[in-house]
Amino acid sequence: MIFTDGSKSTNSPSVGFAVVCQELDLSESVACSKQMSVFTAECAAINRALEIIANKKLNKTAIFTDSLSAAQSINTEINVRTNPFIAKAKNTYSKYLCTNPNAEINIYWIPAHKGIKGNEDAERLAKEAANAENVVVKNVPFTDLYEKLKYELYENLDSYIQQQGVSKGTRYMQEYYKKSKSPWFKKKKWATVREQVVMVNRVRANHYGLAESLLRVNIIRDPSCKCGAQYESLQHVLWECSLYREHRAALSRGLRALSLTPPCTEAELFAEPQWAAMHKLFIFLGKCHIRL
Repeated sequence: MIFTDGSKSTNSPSVGFAVVCQELDLSESVACSKQMSVFTAECAAINRALEIIANKKLNKTAIFTDSLSAAQSINTEINVRTNPFIAKAKNTYSKYLCTNPNAEINIYWIPAHKGIKGNEDAERLAKEAANAENVVVKNVPFTDLYEKLKYELYENLDSYIQQQGVSKGTRYMQEYYKKSKSPWFKKKKWATVREQVVMVNRVRANHYGLAESLLRVNIIRDPSCKCGAQYESLQHVLWECSLYREHRAALSRGLRALSLTPPCTEAELFAEPQWAAMHKLFIFLGKCHIRL
């Protein structure tokens, strides 16, 4: 049995991988370029295990890795053209079985951190290699560099947004902005209610179809409400306007059932939008013939 593992952490100077075989009294660890992904390190470890099998002419061997994606990549055609360590592993595997047709090599996935000795030893050695300054493997697949560039682009974009948010969209930045690679409506349930997603986005952007908002972008000149109030704002429509009193009672009951206590602020409703709450708001606005 041969155990393999790869290791990468933010504060480590390198990326490491290790190979351990108790029966052969063998343990190896290698420090790699910091730019290498942990996935590539896992594949490099499996490749090294296959090289050991070929060099020692082992007839029946099992390779264990706690990286499911690496195990699947070696056993399929995924990433062969973009990751040289996968290509090398497949080539070593094929050549050895061609010259040793009776040999049997299997690659298995095992869960990490379950106290399996060989796996724990490989993990420890891989972490030690990741902390080494002397890098042995310097070449990395271009796809690993792509991930680094993507990360840097994301960080630069977030920094730009934070700088712009000091003077633009300050309310949104204070109440709604979160550093995330996914939009708030990523969950599948929201995909079926586009109009509700649009409603929430307009409120969060503070640009919607009520007089108070339309005045700010010079579409109208009078921000007053039809009920006579000075401003037709969202807060006024939801909780104060006498024109919508009939439908407001049902909205309030529905929100209380969701542990929300009216009158709610916009931040309370829209910072972390609940699907059920947004549905009740949408129904209320529809009954009031209001389209944000």
